[in-house]
Amino acid sequence: MALYGDFIVKGQRAIIQSTILCRLVQMFPNFLDEIDLIAGTSAGSIVAGTIAAGLTPEETTQLWLKTAGKIFTEGFIHRMTDIKHAAYSNDELRAMLLQTFGEKTLKDLPIKVLIPSFKLDPDFVMMGSSNTPPKTKRWHPEFFHNLHHSNNSHNSVVDVILRSAAAPTYFPAYQGFVDGGTFANNPALAAVTAVCASGVELSEISVLSISTGNNPRSISQDQLGTGDWGLYEWGPHIIDLLLDSTTQSIDWQCRSLLGDRYLRLDPILERDYSLDDATALDELMTLAKGMDISIAHKWIIDQWGGDPQDLPIDPLHPPVPPPEGWNCSIQ
Repeated sequence: MALYGDFIVKGQRAIIQSTILCRLVQMFPNFLDEIDLIAGTSAGSIVAGTIAAGLTPEETTQLWLKTAGKIFTEGFIHRMTDIKHAAYSNDELRAMLLQTFGEKTLKDLPIKVLIPSFKLDPDFVMMGSSNTPPKTKRWHPEFFHNLHHSNNSHNSVVDVILRSAAAPTYFPAYQGFVDGGTFANNPALAAVTAVCASGVELSEISVLSISTGNNPRSISQDQLGTGDWGLYEWGPHIIDLLLDSTTQSIDWQCRSLLGDRYLRLDPILERDYSLDDATALDELMTLAKGMDISIAHKWIIDQWGGDPQDLPIDPLHPPVPPPEGWNCSIQ
């Protein structure tokens, strides 16, 4: 089973995913033991990395609560007035990651992980890297993972996460990389592709997708008019349009490929939450705790081969162990 989360410019909203994971572990105490690969982009790379390193979802949640206020310190006024520089330094984020992961590389992690980032400078090569610059000097996506066919698992977890979380305008580019969400806001298809490339049959893959929530957007015909829009009209919409369209298209592709073996939890948010609004953490946790995840309970039981009729009325109780022998290890 693969587990992934999708995030870009979502920052503190990643606490939604870690909170939902807390609830799933309450229902299925051995749930994370049966996960073969976890993928995450941007802030989701932090969640993916911590879970892959062996931290519990509760520990990941506490990590957000402890550090979000330190990371996002400059505030809205700084972001709007200093348009020549990134809104935030990545110093606090890097310090938190170093304290959490130390010198661990991807190949040191006990669980398989996939973290996308986007490389701006094809000539930039890290010290000790086995990668060589491509013949054509062109920016390109990079998928960092520790599957057996990886050529970049020697990279440090800290560096990989900082590369994936370098959201343009919010954080400075890191080592020639920017946020993986620029192309893989939804990393599900990347995870499926990487696992298939490792030798696993598509029929053996199940994917649970946990988003950081969304605000459904649209442009009505009344707003659109003739559709003859320029930069002024498209400006407020174009980023959301590009991100939402890629996320939803990958969702459709995964549903088409995997059918019932794919489930996406995508909570609807009651309002827009800025990446850097650390004061919203409690509100976001409350939302995640109140979300109906009974569909996930049923889906996990289906994937484990249990009886869906055994669903408890309260989805948090009682805990449900997986059937004996339910295990699939990805190399």
